[in-house]
Amino acid sequence: MEQLKKDKNYSSYLLRLIKKKSKNANNIEELQQYITKVNKTINKDEIVQYVDENNLKFDYKEYCNGIEEILKNYDKTKELENNTILNNNNKNDNQKEKQKTKKKKHKKIFSICISIIFISILSYIAFYSAEKIILWKRDSNNTNKLIEEINKQVVITETPDTENTEIIEEINNNENNTNNDYWYYITFPLINVDFENLKSINNDTVAWINVNNTNINYPVVQATDNEFYLNHSFN
Repeated sequence: MEQLKKDKNYSSYLLRLIKKKSKNANNIEELQQYITKVNKTINKDEIVQYVDENNLKFDYKEYCNGIEEILKNYDKTKELENNTILNNNNKNDNQKEKQKTKKKKHKKIFSICISIIFISILSYIAFYSAEKIILWKRDSNNTNKLIEEINKQVVITETPDTENTEIIEEINNNENNTNNDYWYYITFPLINVDFENLKSINNDTVAWINVNNTNINYPVVQATDNEFYLNHSFN
């Protein structure tokens, strides 16, 4: 109202009100409704009387041109705002897409790392197992070869029973002695081993073990250290 009293231009005053409303209007329809409301007040008697009494200027052509300009600028402003909102939405979508891509990339890298670790563990287990199998096979071959060499170097003969052979019988009234395993094993012939030859190869030789129908047929050694022959052979 102070500006109205100063410049005495009622049409400019109304245009300022409409322009202010255009900044807060949510859409063009809301702004047009406000303009229609203002237009209805122009022709009211009390308004006409107020304009005349205060010697206010009202330029109808200026008013109409101003309304047209406000509507035109409103469309451009809203279009600019919509474009800005659209651009911001696009930026947000792009950022979200980048974040998703980044997360997928991190997941892919994590999966690759896990796969590499898993494959490395499997490879280590396979290599370790293969190494142990190879070492076991080598030791087994060396043992068989050594046993063959010992059997070639040492004379082993069977000793048949004679009249001097003593059979120890255990008397047990509660058990049928003929069913005892003892009577089965005493039927095996005794063996005579050349221990002098064996001791010349290894002085720790104390016995020879032989189990029929098995591959157990080799010397027995004993050292002062029970762990010595865990990683040493007969010779």
